[in-house]
Amino acid sequence: MFSSGPSGNAPQRLTHPTHASEPAAKRHQTEPPSFAADFGACYSNFCFVTGVSPACVPPAAPRLTQVVTPRRTLDVDRVVPAGITDGTLINIADDLKSLSALATRAHLTTSPLPEAKRHFERLLASLEASPNLTCWRSAFENLLNLHDTLEQRTAHAMVDLLFDASAEQHLPEAKALVRTARNARFDNVLRGRLEAIAAMPPATRLNAWRDTLAAIQRCEGYYEASTANRLAKCIGALPETDREVAILGMLSDGAKVIRGPGWNSLATTLYRTCAAESLPRVMRATLDAATHAHVHDADIKDAVMTTAQHIDRCPLQDAEDVLQRLVAITTLEDEYDHLGFTDLDAISMLRDLRHFSNDDRRAYPRPNFDYLIQQQCSYAAD
Repeated sequence: MFSSGPSGNAPQRLTHPTHASEPAAKRHQTEPPSFAADFGACYSNFCFVTGVSPACVPPAAPRLTQVVTPRRTLDVDRVVPAGITDGTLINIADDLKSLSALATRAHLTTSPLPEAKRHFERLLASLEASPNLTCWRSAFENLLNLHDTLEQRTAHAMVDLLFDASAEQHLPEAKALVRTARNARFDNVLRGRLEAIAAMPPATRLNAWRDTLAAIQRCEGYYEASTANRLAKCIGALPETDREVAILGMLSDGAKVIRGPGWNSLATTLYRTCAAESLPRVMRATLDAATHAHVHDADIKDAVMTTAQHIDRCPLQDAEDVLQRLVAITTLEDEYDHLGFTDLDAISMLRDLRHFSNDDRRAYPRPNFDYLIQQQCSYAAD
């Protein structure tokens, strides 16, 4: 019925099926069962898989080492075309609660810090390349607002790099450093806007400058004396009839308080920009803004000394009044008694005022500086 032996029609040797992922089982030959003889099969036609014995176990396969593929960084330049960035910028400018603005904030919050910074830089570069954008002012404000999230993450990342166990105590310094870097970057964007204003038709410059000033003044933590000085330098590009209006608008009581160091440079820019007949009004406004801003005493000293250096440009009928005001600030008279000058500060400032007053060769009534200095010395002695 069945053929046997090694002929081509002989039954195939039985083998245990194996899988590619597991080693082949050890095959063990044994005596064929009794029914095998009834079919005329010989011993060589059967191979049975039996229980594994220690002698039959193959050596252990080498342990595979997992290959870790490095994560590919997102190339924002390739994934996000420039046109999409420009559109996102316009949406952010229109409404900080728009879908694009919310998605951008989420991206800056959750994505890896280098990727988030690169994405934000693309938005900022898009604004920098479009200084004449109709919505430039709101775009500048909203981007500065969005940067707060990135600013916090960067400061904490800097602290995390410190090995000091009390690294958190350095968080204020890290935030100050990040804020300085942020302001420097936004200064470049503002510079491009002011250059664009200077290139506009003369009749439109004042309104464009005013709108830009209003936008910058609304930026918390950014509008300081150094920023005001940058805006003041652009006033020189305005028509002469508009310069005093722009300066007094920056220094008026209703304007944003100007804080931070740099009053020396700001006052110098303002005095050199305005015409001589406007100088007394600009000086009074500058001194009022400096003393009412509650800035550091050193900054008020800078404003006082810079004003004294330019007093020789004042019209003769106004020089006496300006000089009297400088003396009142120095000696803490009346409305200036809230300032924190010491007697030694007053003595030093009075001597400087006397020096600058003597440089003005014109004849007009002046305070008795020798008497004032002697009086302050007696106060200091007490």
